[in-house]
Amino acid sequence: MTTYTNNEALCSNIKAKNILLYTIGVGVSTHSKGILQACATTTDNYYDVNSTASNLNATFDAIAGSIQNLRISQ
Repeated sequence: MTTYTNNEALCSNIKAKNILLYTIGVGVSTHSKGILQACATTTDNYYDVNSTASNLNATFDAIAGSIQNLRISQ
């Protein structure tokens, strides 16, 4: 469980810096899906792609569309 704890800390640290975090699960187990959902900024920022990844392009298009209006600032 050390790896999960490290990943959880990494995700928390990223989100604490107000970085929008998307995650994509491609044919993952239920356990891994839960980890990825928890890591995403919100559950809406998690995308579940079927095991053949046939809708992966649509997933990236959806993410690109959602960040299209964001500004990068320092």
